Amino acid sequence: MALPKQIVRGLYHWTATHPAIRIRVSSYYLARERVLVDPLLPAPRGLEWLERHGPPQHILLTNRLHSRHSARLVAAFGCTVWVPRAGLSHLAPELQARPYAAGDALPGGVRAFRIGVLCPDESA
Repeated sequence: MALPKQIVRGLYHWTATHPAIRIRVSSYYLARERVLVDPLLPAPRGLEWLERHGPPQHILLTNRLHSRHSARLVAAFGCTVWVPRAGLSHLAPELQARPYAAGDALPGGVRAFRIGVLCPDESA
């Protein structure tokens, strides 16, 4: 696992090996907006890193398969999880995820776009 790197001011990116599929996946954090995208915790001290950079308030999932460490983050920080409407029923109920659709404005000023390649609810 790698520590997050700031790729532009306030936008952090990192990769980590997904435990279920054994490939490196990307996650992002918009620090000022306090928004995580497809979070798999960075490094062994990922929760502490997030706490230092302003704990997240929202998690945006680009599809239902990317819930990754969302449950841990909801438990730690009380984040609100957002998922494409078509993937909502596939998530664990305890996430209490909120649905979004293509064109919706999401927390952090993010706008959702439908992609539908990996799975029917894939978005960007």
